[in-house]
Amino acid sequence: MLRIRVSALLLCFILLMGVTAVGAADSGVNLTRLAGVTLSTNVPELGGHGLGLINDGAYDSSVGGFATRTDVLQTTPWPHYIDIDFGENIVQAATMSLHAFYASGMAVTDLDLAYWIDGGWRNVREGLTFRWTTMTGDKAETRSAFINSRYTTTKIRIIIKGANLAGGDYRIDELEIFGKVTGTLERNVASAPGAVFALRKAGDNASLPKSAAVVYSTGVSGMEEVAWEEADFSVPGTKTISGTLVNYPEVRLKTHTAVWQPDAAYTDLQDDLLRKSVTLLAQEGLFWDGGTLFRPNAPLTRLELAQMLYAAKKAVPLYADFYDDIDAEHFYYGVIGAVANANLAEIFAGERFDAETPVTGAEFGAAFGIAEAADATAAITRGAAAIALTRSIYGDISNQTLKVFRDNGKAVQNPDMGFMIYYYDCSTVSYDSKLDSTDLLEDIPGTNTVYLRFPWCHIEPEEGVFNWSFIDTQIQRFAQAGKSVMLGV
Repeated sequence: MLRIRVSALLLCFILLMGVTAVGAADSGVNLTRLAGVTLSTNVPELGGHGLGLINDGAYDSSVGGFATRTDVLQTTPWPHYIDIDFGENIVQAATMSLHAFYASGMAVTDLDLAYWIDGGWRNVREGLTFRWTTMTGDKAETRSAFINSRYTTTKIRIIIKGANLAGGDYRIDELEIFGKVTGTLERNVASAPGAVFALRKAGDNASLPKSAAVVYSTGVSGMEEVAWEEADFSVPGTKTISGTLVNYPEVRLKTHTAVWQPDAAYTDLQDDLLRKSVTLLAQEGLFWDGGTLFRPNAPLTRLELAQMLYAAKKAVPLYADFYDDIDAEHFYYGVIGAVANANLAEIFAGERFDAETPVTGAEFGAAFGIAEAADATAAITRGAAAIALTRSIYGDISNQTLKVFRDNGKAVQNPDMGFMIYYYDCSTVSYDSKLDSTDLLEDIPGTNTVYLRFPWCHIEPEEGVFNWSFIDTQIQRFAQAGKSVMLGV
């Protein structure tokens, strides 16, 4: 009877051991290595030992972990935080493991765990203590602990309260949290870019941005693909192009584009000096007019001056509120913001921008650093502004012949600059040595140098016997096409 009872007791013990073993082994997936997991900390990092290395799976590399600086306790007193954000995943944790090299000298010893619940941190496990025994850089020592798995969360905070500090710093070479994903947060786009501005030259082939930065309802930032309406940038003028996010078609985007024409053929420029002045400034994009009329006698407005300053200074849009009468819906919101922020024109001080208000000669002169610009107190006309600005940039052009050079779209063939092709590279069958004899690389603009690198034995196959045709043929072939040749022996 005693033997039966003992056997039964042993059987129960074995069964219990089996359940415990299965429970530990079947603890779920490694939550720290889920797609989209991000890590953050309040601890200054040691160069070369980044925070992102603690969940990279490098269990056997002593340079694959996270370490503090030696002065960390002075710069960041305990506790130290490592926050693990699981993105859209809702997780339920079961166990946690720490791996550390030089463990008895540098490993974490005391910590708490907190979950992000109902918009705040709640401690779910306190007073976890790890005792370490090894001090080696050959193999990481591992310590594990069960976690309170009653709760689900999207973020877990490791609260470090103590560590072995034999060398003045501590390390975590791998951090693992095992458990399961119980669901995902519903994700919508919480915010997307407002209307953006771009200044383009007529005929510009630059495409609209393929994606836009957004913030999701989960608080995570990301990029989303954009589907834009058809856009024609060949005709000067202003246009607004709309688009939608491919995955969230209810979210609409807008881009404002001003297209300027460098070769504008204005029909109302009869005066030779005025025509030259407007032609030069139009080439620089300082006038964004569409159509055939320049209107030289019309007063220059504050908005037109802002446009000129924006183009002349090659500014970038700034989307910020500076004036009561200019908001994010205004076509030139980004342009006006850039000019106001950079203090490019002191005349734009005040609470209102008043875009259509005429600019005086003194204000125009102050904006561009011109001593005198027509009548200082009266409104300056567009024509007078063009002549004054041209004179300040180019000097007196009244007796000069105007010749405008335009980009022909071809690559510039600079001597010893551009693209180079390896024709031979030690082996005469390497790289492009199999090109057809008529192929002179004209289909690759800017390719102006051919590099022949070869062993001397191709030139002198026998002592005193030279085969110069080996390189002469190729040198002549490419030299006649206007390309340089470099030799490497």
